[in-house]
Amino acid sequence: MDVPESLAELRRQYDTARKALDAHHRATKTAVLEWSEQQRAESVALQAKWQEVAAEFRAAIEESGLEAKHGSFELGRAIRKAAYGDDYAGE
Repeated sequence: MDVPESLAELRRQYDTARKALDAHHRATKTAVLEWSEQQRAESVALQAKWQEVAAEFRAAIEESGLEAKHGSFELGRAIRKAAYGDDYAGE
């Protein structure tokens, strides 16, 4: 399946945004209820960025028509391979 580079790039952006959010949550090392206002604000900003990229990624997938043609599972595999190459191990 020929995956546009734009979808591969959006996949990388999606993963980067998600990892940043996860790293922030792990770095706090406290329960969410104990977070400072700054920690909460950082989390909200990171989550908003991730959701923004996710929405853009979803819209690009729908616009491409590839999901309807090949199915979501096959398209997901093809996008990950395009984004990360043959070494992608299902991170």
